[in-house]
Amino acid sequence: MDFLAYAGCLGLAGAALLWWYFHVPSSIPRDIPRIPLYVCLLSIWWNLGHPEVYNRWIRQPLEKHGAVVVWFTGHWCILVTHPDYLTDLFRNDEVYPKIGINIRAPEGVLGAFSGDNIINTGHANWGTFTSIMKPGILQRFDLGRIQQKASRLTERLLQAQKESGPRTGILIMPWLARLTQDVMSLCLFGFDLQALDEPRVPYLQLMGEIIPALFNRWFLYFPVLEKVGKFLPSRRRAFQKIDEFDRLLDGIVATTAQAAEKQPKLVSHSLKRALDAGEISYSQYRSNLRMTFMVGHDNTEFLLTSAMWELGRNPMAQDRLRTEVLDATRSNPGLDTLQNLPYLTAVIYEVLRLYPPVAEMINHTSSRATLLGGKIPIQPGTNLGWNAYGVHTNPALWGPDAGVFRPERWGLDLKAIQTHVRRQTMKGHFIAFGLHARKCLGQALGLSEAKVTLSELVQRIRWTVDPGYQLQIGGPMLTFPVGLKVIMEELGSAELQEAAPLDLPFSIMY
Repeated sequence: MDFLAYAGCLGLAGAALLWWYFHVPSSIPRDIPRIPLYVCLLSIWWNLGHPEVYNRWIRQPLEKHGAVVVWFTGHWCILVTHPDYLTDLFRNDEVYPKIGINIRAPEGVLGAFSGDNIINTGHANWGTFTSIMKPGILQRFDLGRIQQKASRLTERLLQAQKESGPRTGILIMPWLARLTQDVMSLCLFGFDLQALDEPRVPYLQLMGEIIPALFNRWFLYFPVLEKVGKFLPSRRRAFQKIDEFDRLLDGIVATTAQAAEKQPKLVSHSLKRALDAGEISYSQYRSNLRMTFMVGHDNTEFLLTSAMWELGRNPMAQDRLRTEVLDATRSNPGLDTLQNLPYLTAVIYEVLRLYPPVAEMINHTSSRATLLGGKIPIQPGTNLGWNAYGVHTNPALWGPDAGVFRPERWGLDLKAIQTHVRRQTMKGHFIAFGLHARKCLGQALGLSEAKVTLSELVQRIRWTVDPGYQLQIGGPMLTFPVGLKVIMEELGSAELQEAAPLDLPFSIMY
């Protein structure tokens, strides 16, 4: 009997503890729909991609109310897609400052890796980091070096296709990862990583072990598990690999010390000078180096993968793009020509709309009591976030074909496209790069890299999606075709010489 009573007490204590951990706090408005906790568990159990989770459980209430309550990183948070809420959230950085995972889940692998960095830091430190890193990110980069890497990518893809056979698709994402890592390293570190060939430093194995640990959904949704995870060999090894990654980056910075004199704006060496001058701490230096390496390539990698998926299953769009690029480069061979091609620009923006590399992010908090968008009462300390995939595919904002790949929706010429992008961004309908002061600094570099790479590919290769590939969009916060396989065919010189502008309107319906 005493044992039963003791067990009963333990059971009651456990139930009370679970209620305390999982209950929705009174500070969260009760008239906002709540996404059940089991959605997180089912997404883990079934390994669901973000669009699957969003379309099944979140889209309907979020499009109706503009905001829902979701569970993330051990907290109930408010997720928004209504344009008024989005613009308020992004515009008022002092009211809704960013809060990094290093603060929300400091004991975890992701929190340790992210640290206090330019992307997720609060307003005060963000100003310091921006003054250090912005000149190097926004400088005018040599597109010729990017083209050289894109040309090498094409050669490696054709080689891989030859080795696999003409009817067997090849995995495209590992090659796009190596390309974007090469470009990132050249532009931001002044270091030729040579990832497309034989990497000069052993970073691939490190990243292969660190990345799965960073985005393990159990620890992402329930960071309290990190208290137990620190005793698990896999989690301890992840922390060790982060230390090894830091040493690798230190080695790259040291190797390129002489290049810093010729390229004073290099992001890596701007951070090193700031560290030596006492402007930032050692942990801030390491965190920003890590994020420069990771975020400096992965979003462009995801963008290019999604672009190859859409162009690989839409041959008319691929042919239209090929014709535009060939016609333009014949009349004006300079790489700057690519910046002014309307269909190429529209394709990239349409891919970003349908497959925003970062689909969802909950990294804001409230510094004081306020009304979000003038409507939702927000208490201090409430975590808030946004969902780009949701707002980008909302039929109320983009029409009944919101889920369809249709590049011409952006406009018929470059000026119209740029005007449309600015208008949709300011209205909070298009947030692939964020809004207002905290807009992504790497936007120009990423867009230029995508344009150069796609133009190089369409000039030399025709590709189709492997018929056996089944689309799977991966990651709890990311959108890109996981495991995409394509079949490539090299274009012959005669075929290229005979190619002429297609007698097609800019607008192509699928």
